[in-house]
Amino acid sequence: MVKNKTIFFLIIFAVGLVYSATLNYPWQFDDRANIVQNSSIHINELPKLMPGNFLKELESPFSTLSYRRVVSYYTFAINWYFGKDNPSGFRLVNILIHISTSLLLFKTIELLFRTPVLIGRYSRWQIYHVAALAALIWAVHPINIQAVTYIVQRMASLSALFYLASLYFYLKCRISESRNRFFAYAILSVAAYFLAIGSKEHTVLLPFVLVILEYSFFISGSSDRTKWTRMVLVVFSVAIVICGVLFLVLKFSDTNLFENYGNRNWSIFERLITQPRVLIFYLSLIFYPLPIRYSITHDIEHSINLFSPWSTFPSILALILLFCAGVFLVRKYPLLGFPILFFLINHLVESSIIPLEIVFEHRNYLPSLFLFIPLVLLILRGIEFYKERNLTVTIFIYGFLVGIIFLTGWGTYLRNNNWSSHQTLWAAAHKRAPDNSRPLAYLGQIHGYEKIVNNENVTRALQYYKAMEDKYHNNKLFQAYSILNIANIYHNIGEYEKAEKYYIDVLEKAPYLYEAILVHGSNLLNMGKFQEAIDELEKIVSNKSKFRSIPRTYSIRGKALLWQGKPIEAIVDFSKAIHSTNKKSQYFYYIGVAYSLANEYEKASMFLRWAQHHYPSNMSVWLSRIENAIRSDNEDLAMKLTEGLIESFNFKDLQKGLEIIKREGYSSVPINLPLIEPYIKKSISNLNHKLFN
Repeated sequence: MVKNKTIFFLIIFAVGLVYSATLNYPWQFDDRANIVQNSSIHINELPKLMPGNFLKELESPFSTLSYRRVVSYYTFAINWYFGKDNPSGFRLVNILIHISTSLLLFKTIELLFRTPVLIGRYSRWQIYHVAALAALIWAVHPINIQAVTYIVQRMASLSALFYLASLYFYLKCRISESRNRFFAYAILSVAAYFLAIGSKEHTVLLPFVLVILEYSFFISGSSDRTKWTRMVLVVFSVAIVICGVLFLVLKFSDTNLFENYGNRNWSIFERLITQPRVLIFYLSLIFYPLPIRYSITHDIEHSINLFSPWSTFPSILALILLFCAGVFLVRKYPLLGFPILFFLINHLVESSIIPLEIVFEHRNYLPSLFLFIPLVLLILRGIEFYKERNLTVTIFIYGFLVGIIFLTGWGTYLRNNNWSSHQTLWAAAHKRAPDNSRPLAYLGQIHGYEKIVNNENVTRALQYYKAMEDKYHNNKLFQAYSILNIANIYHNIGEYEKAEKYYIDVLEKAPYLYEAILVHGSNLLNMGKFQEAIDELEKIVSNKSKFRSIPRTYSIRGKALLWQGKPIEAIVDFSKAIHSTNKKSQYFYYIGVAYSLANEYEKASMFLRWAQHHYPSNMSVWLSRIENAIRSDNEDLAMKLTEGLIESFNFKDLQKGLEIIKREGYSSVPINLPLIEPYIKKSISNLNHKLFN
């Protein structure tokens, strides 16, 4: 018990030490799309956080979620409830999940030694130190950084925790002599398994692992319980295969699985022959853990055939030999064979025909769990062999072991520093993978969108985006996106004519790239080409697209219709935008302006008041309310609202706000400033008169 407390303390201390600096790091990469911008998990009321109510919300037409990975998203919702958009709470939970998985790994490895095949073959000293050291090395290893420091990859770490819990309870179930405990642990194992699938789908293959576990660690058992358990596992595994095939058929029935490779630069065959190279690369990262080798992106181009690149065929051969070694060793030496097969099986889903990205480090979080058992066994055997024979060699082996733990932990600490900002993450990625276009894309985004807009940052952003064109990208649309980003930079700095040339180029390469159509429509609106903007956006609307920015599409088209003098048609578009989103407040404002331009002042007043209730500090809403009062010949209300405007904003902010509205031009809804300005001047004059009298 004392020993358990010691290793528990060491794991908690070590993980806390190497990950503590990450608590104040910002959101990264896909964190924003999945968490910060995902309104479906932004729960602010406790009743909505109850599991039943959360599941009901999934049925809402406005929900961005489904039952896929619902467990992971539920934990994000809990985090959001307590900490809103502060990433520190999310990061703390990720670290706690990693600590829990590491501690459970220690207990699971200990249980393996209590199975029929291994019981009595190892001393208590060996069992404790194998479990403790293998779990500690895994806990501080840099291969796990993406699953811990990258917040959204909680999906990988949480699913691994439940997967390991299921395996742990299965072992407890199998070695339990009590019938009641047997069924209790069996129920817990099944429950943890479904929680794992609910966190991330790649854990579905656990029953196959349990079959291997049975035939390697329980092979000497011939009881009815053993036969019954094995029969259930085999049936369950076959059922998973059938369900997996049905899932692929149903998921891709409308589009065909192979059509989903349409935007990739590789075929299904090329992906399959590339993955052996990727798996060998993963193993090299695990057993040769230099900090500089880890990155959010890697320069691994896909294989074209078995001999291009040359490493393709040797990697396939090496993987076949590794699999054969695992099969050969799993019966006689299960602590050597099982980790190999566990690694390979748990890479099957993400290294198969599903058209995912070629390589990501976080995919190793689950498969690498048991990989350090053979290494630790070898080191401990060396210590036992030499401790009575050669003290110098024994000290060297101890030093080697301590060095492994220290250097892997130090590497994790150093590598985590890259995640301290967007700039450092993608600069490090570009240095690690100079021929990959993705780091350039994000460096361009940082300089073009996140930093202060000035000539230096705009120039650097354009340089990064233009450099993408001759770099490797695994998506056929990446070149189109690089041009789109250049167009967006020019659009954002108001150079609409330059932007237009690039938008046309993008849409020639990718005619149905809805993101490009949308911003092109916005660019045409800003250029005053209202009908062209309307026609462009019709491409999205007429296709009945499930494009996530469909509300914005209606919004831009509605503004174009307003500037065309067609307020009633604009109201129709703004109303459609409201029915396509749960963020309705901004459209109340647009509808209010449209009703005012349609001379329906009472309706306009109602919508504008609603808008002001939600946006009390929005100067445009104040100005539109004043304009509506003037247009309806309600002088008293116009003056009262103008006085409210003057009281709400100081003179400097008022002047600045009016200048911004003038610069916005056609990108906003029409506001008749010449009509409003005399009232503002009169109110300011009255206020000055009161002050000096």
